[in-house]
Amino acid sequence: MTAVTVIVDALLTKIRLISEFSKPDCVCDGIPQIDEYTPLPVCHLRELKERGIERRGTGWKRSRALQLDLYQDVSDGRAARDALLDSVLNTLVPLTFGVPLEGTSLLKLSVGEITLEPEEIQSELYLTSIPITIEYTT
Repeated sequence: MTAVTVIVDALLTKIRLISEFSKPDCVCDGIPQIDEYTPLPVCHLRELKERGIERRGTGWKRSRALQLDLYQDVSDGRAARDALLDSVLNTLVPLTFGVPLEGTSLLKLSVGEITLEPEEIQSELYLTSIPITIEYTT
């Protein structure tokens, strides 16, 4: 497995420890299939792009842009959305440099500007998008 695969798998494992995501199939890194039978909330991790790559001794320092999309039922209300967002952030960024992932080469995890999709008329889902950048060595 590559360094980034180990890091992403460790992030998914951490997210699955959040009580709201304890049901099977609530955390995915593939395209989520959300319909009226899907247990919500759902967390979808997307890998967006590889950023700066620089030589570091015999290895490389790399940076990858990820995004967590959180899907919730609108009927749960904004308070539930805020509580879930707090749970995710407290899990991913318990320290100023991000979540410590033992056995990985993660150097830094940072969170960008979070998008809170407004409730749309006739919409049944809230979408919260959390951009994340990870820096790691290979």
